[in-house]
Amino acid sequence: MEMVLQPVTGWEDIDSQHADLIRRAAELKARVEARDVAGACAVLEGLLEATLRHFATEEELMERSQYPERAAHKGAHDLFVCDLYALASELAESGLGAVVEDWAVVRMPGWLAFHIQTNDEPLVRHLTRSRKAQASRLA
Repeated sequence: MEMVLQPVTGWEDIDSQHADLIRRAAELKARVEARDVAGACAVLEGLLEATLRHFATEEELMERSQYPERAAHKGAHDLFVCDLYALASELAESGLGAVVEDWAVVRMPGWLAFHIQTNDEPLVRHLTRSRKAQASRLA
């Protein structure tokens, strides 16, 4: 599966972080396919850190704007973080087995694409409406 994800939602901070996550996920896939355990571990560690930063950014924006779907969106974040920690444990304990390969090659790109389209695009629409409403109140 080729990783062809579009990180563009129209919100600069979110889009730049998405681009970074997509780049890191592609690097993880490449390391797994090259059977580079040490490289995959290092990339996964960086991916996990970048994911936590990205989710913190989104969650702050959701809270500040009183996004009505923030509980469900945060729930998706929490599940994905648990999955990433489980993936890191599996990689450390068992190496590049079928579970790690499935995650790196199929599930990670699929989850990122789904999350951007299903969760982040509606969030950005809300943020954009909130920004416009605030600007019109100030005008």
